[in-house]
Amino acid sequence: MPRTATKPKLIFHIGHHKTGSTSIQEAFATGKIHLPGKQILYPTRLNHNYLRPQVDAFARDGKVMPGNAEKPGPARIGQMLQDGAWDYAVISGEEFEGAKPAELQQTIQHFWQPHISDHLVICYVRPHAGRTLSTFAEDIKIGRFADTPERYHQKMLREGRLLYQRKLTPWTRTFGQNFRVRPMIRDELRNKSAVEDFIAQTFGDDADNIRLLPLTASNESLCIEDLMLLKLVHRQLRDRTQWIRHNIGWEVARLAADEGLTAQRTKPALHKALAQQISRDYHDDARWMDAEFFGGRPVLLRDLESSVDQAIPKAQSYDPKDYFSGQALRAINTMARLTEAMLDNGKSNWGGFLMQRRLNALHEDAKGDGPQPAATKEPADKPQNTVSVQMIDNAVAMRDDDPQRLNNISRRLNNAFLNVKPANVDLTLDQVLDRMDQATPQMRDVLNEFLVQLFFHQHAKTLTPRLLRNRTLRDIAKSDPAVGRMVEYLSADPGIAPHLLTAGEYYLRGQLKPAYAEFDRARQLLLQQGNLRHHNRGLLALRDLDCLARWADEGPDPVLPAMQFTSDKPFDTALPITVIGLDGGYFSRYGRRLIETSAGRSNLHFHVINAGDAQLIDAPNIRYSTEDAPDATNGYYAISRFLRLPALLDRYGMPLMTSDADAFFHGSPASAFAAGRGADIVLTATKGRDNQRGYLAAVPWRHVMGGVLIANPSQGAQQYLRIFGRLYAGLTRDAGAPQWWVDQALLSATADLAKLRRLPIKVAYDWLFPKSGMKQSKI
Repeated sequence: MPRTATKPKLIFHIGHHKTGSTSIQEAFATGKIHLPGKQILYPTRLNHNYLRPQVDAFARDGKVMPGNAEKPGPARIGQMLQDGAWDYAVISGEEFEGAKPAELQQTIQHFWQPHISDHLVICYVRPHAGRTLSTFAEDIKIGRFADTPERYHQKMLREGRLLYQRKLTPWTRTFGQNFRVRPMIRDELRNKSAVEDFIAQTFGDDADNIRLLPLTASNESLCIEDLMLLKLVHRQLRDRTQWIRHNIGWEVARLAADEGLTAQRTKPALHKALAQQISRDYHDDARWMDAEFFGGRPVLLRDLESSVDQAIPKAQSYDPKDYFSGQALRAINTMARLTEAMLDNGKSNWGGFLMQRRLNALHEDAKGDGPQPAATKEPADKPQNTVSVQMIDNAVAMRDDDPQRLNNISRRLNNAFLNVKPANVDLTLDQVLDRMDQATPQMRDVLNEFLVQLFFHQHAKTLTPRLLRNRTLRDIAKSDPAVGRMVEYLSADPGIAPHLLTAGEYYLRGQLKPAYAEFDRARQLLLQQGNLRHHNRGLLALRDLDCLARWADEGPDPVLPAMQFTSDKPFDTALPITVIGLDGGYFSRYGRRLIETSAGRSNLHFHVINAGDAQLIDAPNIRYSTEDAPDATNGYYAISRFLRLPALLDRYGMPLMTSDADAFFHGSPASAFAAGRGADIVLTATKGRDNQRGYLAAVPWRHVMGGVLIANPSQGAQQYLRIFGRLYAGLTRDAGAPQWWVDQALLSATADLAKLRRLPIKVAYDWLFPKSGMKQSKI
C-alpha cells in the first residue's frame, strides 16, 4: 500500500524531437530538479523512449513487455506509483511524437490511472524552418540521412512529419484539456530555457518552489565539418543497425562537444531559396497552429517569415571533399574501416556499450550536484551467458500473484535458454524441484513449465532417433535419478506441464500423431483453466492431425480481400526477390530501412495491408501489392505474406524469400536461395548440432520460425501453401487464428501433415538467418 493517501500527478512529455527534450530528461535523470518536501518519480537513467514499443505492443495485442531495473515497463511503473509516496511522476520520451494518442491513453488507463490524481500530456513544437534544419543535422549525425537539405525538406514534407495540424489534432481529440502545446522559441519560454518552461507549465503552484541545479548543455548542434566527418564514418557503417549508428553519432557528438573535431566550425544554415520554399509549404500549417494553440498570436507564422529574412544567400555544401584534404579523407576512411572491423567482434553489444558510456558520463558529471533520482530494483535474472539457480530463487521469492507479473516472469524464464549452450546452464532439475515447496501455487505452475523446458534443453538430442540408438523418456528416467524425480513430480500436476513433456517426447522421436494429440489435450486444458502464457499461445493454433487433415482435404480456402498490384512493371534487375508483408504503420517504420539496405542485394515486394497514409517509396528494385482489411488481426498481419505467396509465385515465376518487416539487409541473400535448390519449401528451424536453440525442437510453434522462408515456383510449394491456407481458414472458423505464433505453428503443422501423409512435397529445414543476408532489429 502507498505510504500516503496522496496520489501523484503524472506528467507525460512527448517531445517533440529537437525541442530541448534531452536537457529536460537529463535534468530529471540526474536529480537536478529538486522540490523541497515533495518527491518526484523519474523512473529511468535517461529517457523513456524505450517505452514506445511497449505501448505499441500492449495496444496491438495486449502484450506486456517486462522491461528491466533501469528501464521499467508500464506494469512496473504502475507498481512504483502505487508503492511510493510520490507527488509527481514524470515520463519523457520524444519517440512518442509519432505514437498514436489513443494507444498511449490505453496504457495510462490500464497501468497508471488507478494510482494518479491527474495527468498532463505536454509537447513542444519547433517552428517549421528551424525544425527542418535541426532534424536534418541530427539525422546526418546518427547516420539516418546523407543527402542535401533540399532533399531532406522534400522527404519531411512527403512524410508529413512537420504538418502539425495533422499530427496534433488526434492528441487534442484524445486528451482534450489534458494536452498542452508549447512553442520551442526562446523568447516564448520562461527565462528562455526549455527546462524552466517545462517546470512552469507542469508543476503548477509548486513550480516556484523548485530548486534547479546548474545544467550542462545537451545535444548541442554539430558544425558542418563534424557532420561531414560523421557522414564518412556512417558510409562505412551503412549496413549496421540504426541502433549502433545512432549511438556512435551521439558518442562522437559528446566527445566533440567542447572543441569539435575540426579546426574550422561552420554553422549549418538555410539558404534563401530553400527558406522561401519551406515558408510556402508550411504557411497554412503555421497559421492553424497559431490559431489553435497560441491564442491567434502569429508565433509560428512570424518565425516562418523571419527565417526567410535570416537565410544566407547561397546553399552550403554537404560534400566531405569540400571540407577535408585528400590526406584527411584517407585517414578518416581508414579509421572508419577500422571501426567497422571492430564491430564485427560479436562478443560485444556495441550499441549498448556506447549508450552506457553516455549514461556513465552523464551521471558522473551529476555527482555531488544534489539529490539523485530514486533507484529502482528488479530481480537480477536477465539471461546473460549462463542460466543459474539465482533465477529460480528470484522467482520463488516473489509473493505477488498478479497474473500479469507472473506472465512476465514466465516469459523471462522461457527465453532464458535462447542463446545459452547446454554446457553453460548452471542449473539442475534437482535445484528447481528442491524449491517448488517454497513457491506460491501460481508460481509453481510457472516453474512446472520451466522444468519441462530445462529437461528438453538438456536431453533433446538424446531423444532424437539415431542409428542403433532410440532412447525414450522412460530410458532416461531409469539412468538419471533427477529425471525420474521430475517425471514422478509432474505426474501429479493438474496443469499442462506433463502434457507438454509427453508431447515433446513424441515429437522429438518423430511420432507425430500421438504428439499432436497430446498437444491438443494441453490446448483444451489451457482453455479450460484460462491460464494462457505468452510462450504457449502457439498451442491455440494446433489441433490433432486428424482434424488438420480434414481441414486440408475438405475445408475451404481462406477468404482473402482483393489484392491490388500498384504496377505491372518487371523488376529492373535480376536480383533475388524478397517478400515482406506488413501494415501501413510498419511500412512507415521499417520500409525505408529495408529499401535502403536492399539496394544491389535484393528486389523487394511489399504486400501492404491497410496502407492508410503510408507513403509508398518508389525505387527500381521495389514493387507493391496492397489490400484493405479493416478487420485484420495481429495474427493475420503475421501470416499474410504466406497466404499471398501462391499468387506471387505465379506472378514472378521464380524463387521467393519471405522475411519479417522489422529487419534489414547486411549482405546478399544468395546463400539462402542456394539452400532452397532441390526443395519446394525451406523452413527456418532450430536444427543443427551446434544450434543453441535446438531444445525448441520439442515445440512445433517454436521449432519452426517464421522470420525467413524460401518458396520455389513448383507444384509441391503450391500444394504446401494451399494446405497452409486451408489450415488457417479452419483455425479462423474455430476461433484459433488471431494468436501469437500462429504463423510458426501452421508452417510446422503443414510440414508435419505432409510428412505423415507422404505427400509429394519436399520440405527442407535449415537455419536460414545467417544465410539470408538479413538481421532482425526493432526501431
